[in-house]
Amino acid sequence: DDVRHDAKAVKDDVKHLASDAASAAKSSAAAGRDAIHDGADRALETAKSAAETAGQMHEQMCGCVRRNPTASVLVALGVGPLLGRALVR
Repeated sequence: DDVRHDAKAVKDDVKHLASDAASAAKSSAAAGRDAIHDGADRALETAKSAAETAGQMHEQMCGCVRRNPTASVLVALGVGPLLGRALVR
């Protein structure tokens, strides 16, 4: 009778351990999921900010070219071949 009682106690302990392990796994998965979502949100905000900055810089460059078309063409003619040589090597 004691053996049966001990066996039942061990069986109950194993059930509790399995339940606790499942709960811990679910909790860890939820925390990991939240961390991934937070990271994705931060990455999206960074990308949006970078796109906005690039757009502003593009507008500034276009304005500079419109105000100084001759100088812009001369700079392009001078920098183009130098950049081409540097990239070929």
